[in-house]
Amino acid sequence: MKRKNNGEMWAVHAEILFEMQQIGESLASAIIATQLAPDLPSSWNVMALNRYHLKEYEEAISAVKKAILLNTDNYSYWHLLAISLSKMEQHDQAISVLNHIIDHNPRDVTALGNRGNVYISMGMFDKAAESIEKALDIDPDYLVGLKNLVQVYVKLENFLQAEIINNRVLSLLPDDPKALHIQSSLHILAITEKIEKAKKSRKKRKSPVKRTSKKLS
Repeated sequence: MKRKNNGEMWAVHAEILFEMQQIGESLASAIIATQLAPDLPSSWNVMALNRYHLKEYEEAISAVKKAILLNTDNYSYWHLLAISLSKMEQHDQAISVLNHIIDHNPRDVTALGNRGNVYISMGMFDKAAESIEKALDIDPDYLVGLKNLVQVYVKLENFLQAEIINNRVLSLLPDDPKALHIQSSLHILAITEKIEKAKKSRKKRKSPVKRTSKKLS
């Protein structure tokens, strides 16, 4: 059995401390790990996780990029890069990274959902809905996606769909405070939308037909 070198041991120690939410100690161990084992991708990844947790997003991006250079096939590193880029409002780069993940695995629910979130931040609500709906096609109980889709449909003023999705949230999480808070408002807005659609439909049916009058000779 291969023994871990000192750098690997410090990286594992940092990961354990991070899981225990001991961020300061974890970061200190991660720094030692990267010094002792600079070619170990996990040491840079745990460094990036700590930096992200501390909202030091630029440093998180720098560290996780080093992890990716050392191991391009670990897509958890790519996920961390995408959400760090998004936090820095580097939305186009975040979309590019998420598209790379989705190209590798089109059924990656988290990547599809996160891409939807980035599109929300960009104000591109149609694209956000499309990406989140793809995630929900794969996992209909994807709660984060459902909650975000409610927000998207409200932005698109599609209150009928927003109410349907919000009710789906409540079927999975009956005590969700936000879903409960907006339930009544969405119901009223959905009814109003139905009435407006019905009015428009009646107007179309009643639109007068132009008649041409014949002159008597």
